[in-house]
Amino acid sequence: STIGLWAFEECRNLKVLTLENGISQIGAYAFTAGALENITIPQSIEKIGESAFSGCSHLSKINIPDNVTEIVYNTFSGCNALTEIVIPDNVTRIDRYAFSRCANLQSIDFPENLTEIGENAFYSCISLPSIQLPEGLKIIKKNAFSYCSSVSSIKLPETLEVIESSAFSNCSLLTEINLPSTIVSIGSK
Repeated sequence: STIGLWAFEECRNLKVLTLENGISQIGAYAFTAGALENITIPQSIEKIGESAFSGCSHLSKINIPDNVTEIVYNTFSGCNALTEIVIPDNVTRIDRYAFSRCANLQSIDFPENLTEIGENAFYSCISLPSIQLPEGLKIIKKNAFSYCSSVSSIKLPETLEVIESSAFSNCSLLTEINLPSTIVSIGSK
């Protein structure tokens, strides 16, 4: 079964939600701009739709089920209360704006099978102190970590091939980064 598009959009008093096992999909915009503080997502979920939790500024914790293989467009954008994210190892791609503007995000546990980080995926995560990207990552799209103004160090994997334009622009505290020899393109689309 599925939670449909816009099912609980802007539900300003819904703070705690437990989804039962058996639900396989959360539709696009399902909880957008709501008041959720805590949600339990069952392992049966295979897909979380675009913008499903965007603007849930009080959501302090999210468990992404192991069956999810992609974090799609704008899924958790503007979830300002999130301080840490653990992305399951089955995720191979983090799409555009997926975690952008998560102002209090301080820790990201990237999956070991990640190959691509999309445009603006972590744009303006201003509390993130460092970035350690997993081996296997091949592409970092434009503006992926731009305006992450607290980042002081970035560890890039030896598998990285492409860093698109402005991927780390305005990371004003950045003091350390090593560029692996596998990179074939920096700063182009």
